[in-house]
Amino acid sequence: MSKIKQMNKVKLLAMVALPVIFIVLISGVFSQNVSPYVSVSQVKQGNMTQRNIQVYGQAVMDTINYNRNTNILTFDLTDGNNTVTVQYRGIVNNLQNSTEVVAIGVYKGGVIQAEKILVKCPSKYEAAAKEG
Repeated sequence: MSKIKQMNKVKLLAMVALPVIFIVLISGVFSQNVSPYVSVSQVKQGNMTQRNIQVYGQAVMDTINYNRNTNILTFDLTDGNNTVTVQYRGIVNNLQNSTEVVAIGVYKGGVIQAEKILVKCPSKYEAAAKEG
């Protein structure tokens, strides 16, 4: 009878331990891949280096520079209080017409090295409402 009790304890321990281990592993994977949505000022003030982040702000139009030889686009992103440089490999459509920009990437060496750029443009309905 003691062997049966011992086997039941082992089964119970396995039934409890395996889901707990699974949950811990999954939460670790998700916490590493979650990228916080922060302002330019938060990037400048906080400990955001070497982390995947989403930084929102407005593009500073006179800083937009695209190098055709290296295929690298650089521009400054501001929230009205602070400014940070964004570097992106590729072309971003409608950056000049944007009302808000989100740069998704890593903040390293004072520069956001973006993997993705999201651009919010003025709505055609907003323009129609102003005219009418």
